[in-house]
Amino acid sequence: MNLLFLIDYINYGLGAERALLNIANSLCDKHNVVIAARFDGGNPSYWMDPRIDYRLLNTERDLPLHKKVFSYLKETQALKRLKKEIQADISISFLETANFLNVVSGGPGKTVISIRNYYSLGLKSDYAFIQRIKAVWSGKTADQVVCVSEMIRQDMVKHFKAPQKKTCVIYNMYNVQQEAVPYREDIYDLFIQRKGGSHSVFITTGRLTVQKGQWHLIRAFKKVHEVIPDAVLFIFGGGSLENYLSMLIRENNLEDSTYLMEFDPGIVHYLKEADIYVSPSLWEGFSNSILEALCNGMPVISTDCHTGPRELLAPDTDYSYETDKIEYAKYGILVPAGSEKRLINEPLTADEELLADAMIALAKHPELREKYARAALERAELFKPELITSQWESLLKTLTQ
Repeated sequence: MNLLFLIDYINYGLGAERALLNIANSLCDKHNVVIAARFDGGNPSYWMDPRIDYRLLNTERDLPLHKKVFSYLKETQALKRLKKEIQADISISFLETANFLNVVSGGPGKTVISIRNYYSLGLKSDYAFIQRIKAVWSGKTADQVVCVSEMIRQDMVKHFKAPQKKTCVIYNMYNVQQEAVPYREDIYDLFIQRKGGSHSVFITTGRLTVQKGQWHLIRAFKKVHEVIPDAVLFIFGGGSLENYLSMLIRENNLEDSTYLMEFDPGIVHYLKEADIYVSPSLWEGFSNSILEALCNGMPVISTDCHTGPRELLAPDTDYSYETDKIEYAKYGILVPAGSEKRLINEPLTADEELLADAMIALAKHPELREKYARAALERAELFKPELITSQWESLLKTLTQ
């Protein structure tokens, strides 16, 4: 079977990129796989199977709105040509614009769009109205809508007009090949130096954007550090909020305990050296970072944001429920999500107080950490590559029958 994967870019360390490569790599044994990136971002951030044919559409970036229309027309034609060239049986796209171009360009073959985020909260750019139109069009027109969580599937059906019979849920997988990705020695050496002999090493990974809510974690950590003076916090990633977060660390006198670290594709090596993973996101799709932490046996604290964390950490509960307290769930600890308001020296919010209390509780009670470390590995069993790959294989077979 000839499979085409389409995504905006392939080297920014995004969760969608990681998920796409995991799926594409896993399907190489039985299928001819081509990956097309809209923008030239250089080499992939994660491992790509050498059997994959990697193409670039060389689309211009950051165009004004009136020029984007013409750019989309050019991309549509380029994508049509590529689909015909490789005789694509199925084209699978990731992220809003790639999904839109996938369905607009049509055949040959079936179109599958992958929904990675909770659109009712995630479409917040200056062009949110246009993004919404693209999401609705894609959801209604695609042959299959694959969502990474049940709450996302419900959101697509209820608010973006995706026919329920064309939607399904396939979770992300954890690819153990990531463990073979080497770390950057300069970053790793700095991490080990700053970690020192602390027995309370907190870590989080993700783009430094509003969605990820790292400022709530930094503010909560100030209270943690007051109670546990040798505690350290590492935040891995880059993004638009870097200057604000750096200023926040300085304003709260946390320069010797809270560190913004560059993105490193070998993040698994850092997880193995840390004690507790914390996800402060305001909204999510599925959260590759939480899955990665679970698969490495890390105790996890996460905000109970839409969507993903509750499905990962409390799968036997109502996914639409949002906690207003510390919830010691089956596979991790959930706390209320914060707001989008950026704070500096104001008193901690109620949500930040609860986050800090959960971090302190987990750090100060080794037996609780051990319990959640065991639970993490138990939960990780359901996200093995062979299980998730079999779900994709079943879907591909159904679509081509």
